[in-house]
Amino acid sequence: MYNRRSKINPLWNTVVIGGVSGGEGFLGYVDMLGVAYEAPTLATGFGAYLAQPLLREVHAQKAPLAEADARELLQRCLRVLYYRDARAFNRYELATVTEEGVKVEGPLTLEANWDIAHLVR
Repeated sequence: MYNRRSKINPLWNTVVIGGVSGGEGFLGYVDMLGVAYEAPTLATGFGAYLAQPLLREVHAQKAPLAEADARELLQRCLRVLYYRDARAFNRYELATVTEEGVKVEGPLTLEANWDIAHLVR
């Protein structure tokens, strides 16, 4: 991505990379400008503004998370984004990365309650 940016022909992608090596997890980020870094929690796009604070708060309180707790946290983050723009976040896929490999589930549907939607103007 850095090479394409240097040639003034960037790929307009942001990529989150996850993996496990030697029993230790890895989470990395690369954007269209070739900026790359590692962090214990990552989000892209609008999620970087809304979901990332929730991820950082939970990570600071109890790390590492059990898989069930991580799923619950992910759904909480997606609900925040879903209420912001329901058209974009009603379906999602979930990838779990372990030393045995990657398991992708989905598409999954986010359950939300829109009973008060008529009150929002």
